Amino acid sequence: MRGRFVRGFTLVELLTVVAVIAVLVALSISGAKTALKTASKIKCANRLRTIYQASESYCIDNNGWSLPARFQNAPGVGNAFWFYILRTYLGPASMFSDICDSQYRCTAIKSTDTNYWAWGYGMNATPGYEGASSSGTMTRYNYMSYSSNGQAYTWASPFMKINITFPSKRLFVCDSTEWQMPYSMASTYPDIKRHGGDGCNVLFYDGHVEYLKADRAALAVTDPSQF
Repeated sequence: MRGRFVRGFTLVELLTVVAVIAVLVALSISGAKTALKTASKIKCANRLRTIYQASESYCIDNNGWSLPARFQNAPGVGNAFWFYILRTYLGPASMFSDICDSQYRCTAIKSTDTNYWAWGYGMNATPGYEGASSSGTMTRYNYMSYSSNGQAYTWASPFMKINITFPSKRLFVCDSTEWQMPYSMASTYPDIKRHGGDGCNVLFYDGHVEYLKADRAALAVTDPSQF
């Protein structure tokens, strides 16, 4: 009887199969990382919307005044940043409690990042500023600041929510390396690396969220009429 010849794989064929498998694994890992970053970005956007709802509650409780970037030297309060103020609307009653913080931090920020203590976000500290404006009041900071005798400084008074123009184009809060987003630093504070792309999540004064590149985010602070 004629014997059967069983042909096996050659070395080249085996190496080709291994190479193909390696490529597929690499693509799978890359795809998984991209999916995780996308999920993190979406979760961050949802947390910004929750922050917006809390700020709306503050506005209602304070007769239409917008959330200030900071209470400075306020009687009985001292210095309290915007994220401290919102804690009473998001979780525990204590203004300086950290219990609820993990639920509202940007999902991509790490404990070693510079703005971790502020949830990884920065608030527009000059919501009345516009590049084309010649009015001095438009550049004032959205602070509630008090003198030693308890009188509020006029240069640092907050804005009425209804008077903030271009709410669908004006930046309210965004991924940031600082707790505030003043017009003077609008091009350097947005954190455009956190979600693995070249942009950041931006919450606008009307409550919607967009993912913007740094130049667009800066424009949404400095001159939203041109956004």
